[in-house]
Amino acid sequence: MTSPSPTPFHRPHGPHAVGEVPLRDDIQALRAIAVLWVLLYHAQIPGASGGYLGVDIFFVISGYLITGLIQRALQRGDFSFRAFYGRRARRLLPAAYVVLGATLLAAPWALNRSEQIDFVGQLLGALGFANNVVLWRQTGYFQGASDLKPLLHFWSLALEEQYYLLLPALLFFSPARLRAGAALLVTAASLGLLIWWQPVDASGAFYLLPTRAWELGLGSIGALMGLAGARSVQRVLRWLTWPAWVLLLVVPAAPQWFGTAHPGPAALVVGLGTLVLLLREPVGLPRAAAPLIRVGDWSYALYLVHWPLIAILHNAWVGLKADSHALMAWRIGAVLMAFPLAWALHRAVERPAKALLTGRRGALILGTSTLALAAGGIALALHKPAPGSIDFVELRKANYGLSANCDAEEPFDGREDCRTRPGARWMVWGDSYAMHLVPGLVRVASDQGLVQATKSSCGPFPGLTPVRPSLGRGNSFASPGSSNARPSMHPCCAGWNGTRRSTRWSCRAC
Repeated sequence: MTSPSPTPFHRPHGPHAVGEVPLRDDIQALRAIAVLWVLLYHAQIPGASGGYLGVDIFFVISGYLITGLIQRALQRGDFSFRAFYGRRARRLLPAAYVVLGATLLAAPWALNRSEQIDFVGQLLGALGFANNVVLWRQTGYFQGASDLKPLLHFWSLALEEQYYLLLPALLFFSPARLRAGAALLVTAASLGLLIWWQPVDASGAFYLLPTRAWELGLGSIGALMGLAGARSVQRVLRWLTWPAWVLLLVVPAAPQWFGTAHPGPAALVVGLGTLVLLLREPVGLPRAAAPLIRVGDWSYALYLVHWPLIAILHNAWVGLKADSHALMAWRIGAVLMAFPLAWALHRAVERPAKALLTGRRGALILGTSTLALAAGGIALALHKPAPGSIDFVELRKANYGLSANCDAEEPFDGREDCRTRPGARWMVWGDSYAMHLVPGLVRVASDQGLVQATKSSCGPFPGLTPVRPSLGRGNSFASPGSSNARPSMHPCCAGWNGTRRSTRWSCRAC
């Protein structure tokens, strides 16, 4: 199947859509490879442990195409912020809203009350292009598992939409000769921020735009540098084409070669490989690639549909977790079900919406749909469980014992809200496991009083605390200033050295 146009730009059909220009079959094939890696990873198929790198491939494609679209409009002198954002809305929102609406209808039946509350936050975040921030806030030891969140995959769409919000202004207000330099500066700054921030807050570095913008920035640099038309550059790119394809097909299968941090070296490698293929002059693909190109055409719908099916399956699964083969069979079934659903969503919603949702009528329909989805989410959040039913929100609350202040980061000081009365005769000393015992022990020690001396991840070992340096300074198990290369016992955390004096306890840091 040959490319329908020699132009290196096209209207993409994936989670990272851009303008109304001819398609490039090789980029559609890239899209298909990216989304298939994501599906294999979410189905937990052996050999796809790095399939999440498919999202990184999408980021580079998106940055390249969206930047090229804006750059050409600026060169023609007809760029309009209103027209640009109107096309984005018509292209991205209709299919996304159908999936959000369907998932909202399924949520009361598939999710427990705690997961429903999380879901509403994700829904409102998706409507406000901030789902990545919501999911970042929902990460933590006591938070719900990520594979139970039906809108988890909207984080990448939110991140791209934030990039779309800032990029046009950056290019519009930059002199033409400085645009490539500005993109290079932003990309380098984002990559530098990632290197600094990831050891401190790996979750934030994963979800937030400042530390992920460099991936879209790679594509932006490629679009602005004007390298695609240089013959000398094309000669080099021809030599690099096959190695680039190999990287995209091999690295997601064995990401451990590049370390465990993500985004990290593996994301950079696949990003550069993707950029090489984007800058390469369009070439005809063999007829055998036609199915791959078709998957690329509706990869956006496929990306939208597949994860809610898998997440709802995980919520509904009542079998043993150890029975991984049975669960994997169901996950594969969910992925296969996603293909016809995605095809229908692409044909019935995604394609016609671009022509139908124009002008004021389109704005009214999209605005009304946004309000309806938000209202549905708020109604779900306000709905109260039936009397006598299990309150999963209450069950999932963190148990800090007497008070959250008793999860002390400083040496024990006998703070007032961590004791039931002055002169207490009982003391609970330990880590989070000890905190969980406090509510029951308070009843036993009601006559003599109880004091709580606890710190998460700090067991009752005088002068000792576990160290996990990989978590970074200020995190559980990490001792400030520690540079140990492997887990060890580090002397003198905020350890307790307890001595009983009459009816009082005194503790000091070692």
